[in-house]
Amino acid sequence: MTAQLEMLSAREQLMEDIIAIVSEGSASGHICEESSDMLQTLLCDAVCKNFPVTLKEVAQTTFTADSDRL
Repeated sequence: MTAQLEMLSAREQLMEDIIAIVSEGSASGHICEESSDMLQTLLCDAVCKNFPVTLKEVAQTTFTADSDRL
């Protein structure tokens, strides 16, 4: 498995975990459905922004001096 494919798999798993955790919070009544949807979107967008896997995404991402994501 290439490093890029491994990153994509890990990123997808993280987003699935986020959706499951937030959905559980919504189902238990701790988070309203509207907030749940917004939170899922915001968190998954942050994952995609901070863990790019395509050359286009890498080119659009600003890394800090201490970044070791590439």
